[in-house]
Amino acid sequence: MRGFPPLHLIICAIAFALFAIPLSRLTFARPETVAMQRMNPAPPTDRSLIPTRILIRYAHQPTALSLRLGDVELIPQGAAFPASSIELNAKLSGPADGVELTLAATWPQGTPSTVLTVELEPDGLETRSQTRWSTGPQLMEVIPFNWSP
Repeated sequence: MRGFPPLHLIICAIAFALFAIPLSRLTFARPETVAMQRMNPAPPTDRSLIPTRILIRYAHQPTALSLRLGDVELIPQGAAFPASSIELNAKLSGPADGVELTLAATWPQGTPSTVLTVELEPDGLETRSQTRWSTGPQLMEVIPFNWSP
């Protein structure tokens, strides 16, 4: 005895419907996703000053370090350079559009190629990080940071 084929077909249709209903809710859940995106605030687009945390990490302690935004020096004169990193708080104008920082560092003679990372964390925007390697005792770079989509 092999069974009744229409009964098997009905059981398969019911099983398919049981799997199709939750699967369709997962697949076609677009209105909820759009609502979540609207809840997140848009990044500021004006040129106002935004408080920003700046973290500079390095593998070897520099003897001199300069970080400039245009004509403004972000590292105070006479600042001590700890063994692994420096943390600064600054107000950057319009980081939503992007900024270009000028980084200059000097290490003692005999220092091998070393790495230096600059990390910016503006209020209300994602953290951005850039890493640069030196090939000698000096490093001079213009580092762009961009938050545009």
